[in-house]
Amino acid sequence: MGKGSAVPSDLPVTTSETERDTDASGTGANAGSSNTRTILAVDDDPIILMNTAALLEDLGYRVVEADGGKDALDCLNWHPEIDLLITDHAMPGMSGSELIDAARLIRPELPIILATGYAAEAVTQAIGLTWLAKPYSFADLEAAVRRSEA
Repeated sequence: MGKGSAVPSDLPVTTSETERDTDASGTGANAGSSNTRTILAVDDDPIILMNTAALLEDLGYRVVEADGGKDALDCLNWHPEIDLLITDHAMPGMSGSELIDAARLIRPELPIILATGYAAEAVTQAIGLTWLAKPYSFADLEAAVRRSEA
């Protein structure tokens, strides 16, 4: 008795809920937000998909996740509340470009963000998409979503 173990750990410092919900401009991303947008996030990499969904939820959006093109098309058919599609480009089975073409047949006016590590900004703008360069930060994702609202 009187013996024990010391376990070192590095835990992140947490802030109050108000501080977590405050973006870089000092306004609350979630504070008092009546944001009702639902975003379909599509990526074949489960870690990226999970992180993207978490970032979007932190911004106050509702998120539907899909792990590929076919799943995303099913989501578009079953979730009429989806207001925005964010998709990876390089995915097996159905690329982001192929998904976008198919999604536009279902929902022609749906705003779309194409997330890719390839330099495609001019191309995406020419075909009416918002481009999000990978890897992206919280601020990059927030800015792309805001641009898609315009």
